[in-house]
Amino acid sequence: FEEANSVYEAQYVYLKKRGLAKTEHKPPIADEDFKKLYESGVFNTDSPATLQNKVFFEIMFFFCRRERRTNSRKTIVYTTLKPRKGE
Repeated sequence: FEEANSVYEAQYVYLKKRGLAKTEHKPPIADEDFKKLYESGVFNTDSPATLQNKVFFEIMFFFCRRERRTNSRKTIVYTTLKPRKGE
């Protein structure tokens, strides 16, 4: 991996000199906005479409960010599935 690492380092230095290595962070989502999202029903677990919204948002927000404070906002929802009659 030495050759790959040296190429990576050289490319990083090159981009940094050109001003392209900067990371531009978006402002964090306010606690009030989180509350609105979860109380509005767009993350309801009763319908497949809104459940998909919830899963997609939480995967993107909690696992695609490195910020540690997001872990305290995780909501845990447990459901128990019961077999249908005759199964």
